[in-house]
Amino acid sequence: MSTTQRLKGRFRGSLNLWGSGVTANSSTPWIVASAQQRSTFMNLHFGTSVATTIASGAAMVDEADFIGCAAGAYIRASAFATITRNTFQVPDVDVSFSGVAAAYGAYMHGSSGFIFEENSFTGPGNGAEEPTVGAVFRSIGPESNVYYNNTFNAFTSSSGQSAGTIIMGNNDGPEEDDGLQIKCNDYSLISPNDFDVAFTGVSVKIGEEQGANIAQTDPAGNTFAPNCSGSQHFHNNEEDMAEFTYYHHEILSTTLQIVPVCASDPIEVSGVGSWYEETTHEYVKELVCPSYLGLMQGMGELFEEVTEAIEASSSFSAEPGAYAMKAAAVHRLTGMALRSVHVGSLDTAVVIHAQAPLVTSMNVLVGLYMAQGQLEEARELVDAALEEDPEAVYWLVADPYLAKLEEDQDPLSAAGLIGVLSDLAATDQYGSGHASAWLSALGVEEPEVIILPYMGAKRYTEVSVPQQPATLKVHPNPSQGLVHFTAAVPGGVNGAILRILDVTGQVVGEKRTTGDDLLLSWDLQLPAGTYYAALIIGETPVGRTKFLLLP
Repeated sequence: MSTTQRLKGRFRGSLNLWGSGVTANSSTPWIVASAQQRSTFMNLHFGTSVATTIASGAAMVDEADFIGCAAGAYIRASAFATITRNTFQVPDVDVSFSGVAAAYGAYMHGSSGFIFEENSFTGPGNGAEEPTVGAVFRSIGPESNVYYNNTFNAFTSSSGQSAGTIIMGNNDGPEEDDGLQIKCNDYSLISPNDFDVAFTGVSVKIGEEQGANIAQTDPAGNTFAPNCSGSQHFHNNEEDMAEFTYYHHEILSTTLQIVPVCASDPIEVSGVGSWYEETTHEYVKELVCPSYLGLMQGMGELFEEVTEAIEASSSFSAEPGAYAMKAAAVHRLTGMALRSVHVGSLDTAVVIHAQAPLVTSMNVLVGLYMAQGQLEEARELVDAALEEDPEAVYWLVADPYLAKLEEDQDPLSAAGLIGVLSDLAATDQYGSGHASAWLSALGVEEPEVIILPYMGAKRYTEVSVPQQPATLKVHPNPSQGLVHFTAAVPGGVNGAILRILDVTGQVVGEKRTTGDDLLLSWDLQLPAGTYYAALIIGETPVGRTKFLLLP
């Protein structure tokens, strides 16, 4: 089970970047500043490395300085981790000896529900020989997660592959306002980055909406350098793109560039213009990206805040941005409960997740029950989850972990599971970070996966698409199986394809269309759940919509 350590002070290594400041396997350290000084990690291989497995814990790294560390903060599977008000100065150093592609500031792997705010990331700048990365987010999962009000500057190298932020794996959920969101961050404002935000690897997913198309108090709010000299604002894997809608604030509210117009080789989509849609709202960035708000309030005050947020978002399914607001409040309360020494704090978190469930509340409840020794309650949830989705990586990790506890055995001595866990850790689905954390506790360390961006030639076939935009509509929505699709296909186009995909991106149905207009009734023999319909011309998606099938 998890244990907690409160740490502060100075951790120094030699100039060859060897040694670690704080390493925690199946424990949750709190690295916090004292009244007199911040914690300092200098010239280390790892500043801090945390691997929490399944047993609940909430690591905290607050007001610390990571100077010259090849890996500043490496956080795996620590749900509700808090990474706030830190500085990361990433060095120009060759880390290939450890199997890692680049030195980095912070790496979040499978740590859903985190609070990642007001950190400063600085790379080595001009003249650097080795690639560097500010922050990496990998397979965070379906919950509404936000990295907010951070700065990223001077991530450049001779290879041109450095990046302020790299996003890999599956970081999205079933709804429009869940998944990983990039909000109120400033990129390349002091010194340019090779890439500001890069989506790398295969099947990369983030929240479908970056910002909100209606709620003007919930924008993306990011700013970028006012030119693209040596800096590409967004880079997307052209073979397997992460698609989303990008909403931004009023252009006159800042002197800095706010629209990522310098995206590298954007895919041309009729009626869209690239792989992201952009819309402008009339609001001022300074009003909607507030500074750091009191994170350290007591449980009583925080409970009142969460209750108010839940009441305000009682109709969250219909109000854009309200789910994310509720999720942020519940995340804060759960993190505080996991760190609290007060009797009943975990019970409070259980009540909140039961009364106002989030996308990942079942996962959270399993961890909370384990933390309290309520193994029967945890088993009931694990079995139900596996019955619903027997291939979900998180539950395939949680199941044997719980089984060891039920057998009164220590999961951290289960060497016979190393092979299974290695396979699960390689999936890049939510739960892969938990498998990696368990392997670490078993003494099997695997290098951090960092897939660097590249500026290669286009690897897709351009299709000439008429300027008239295509449209695609679905009704009724939701449906019990019989779905009517209506599409307007631009004149002169033959061979459009209507493709049905599940939430993992797998194609589950496909029909070829002809003519300028399409009215197609399709009795979809598919399990209940969320699906996407995509209209394809050549190999280019020109229309997309989401629909729900009921049992």
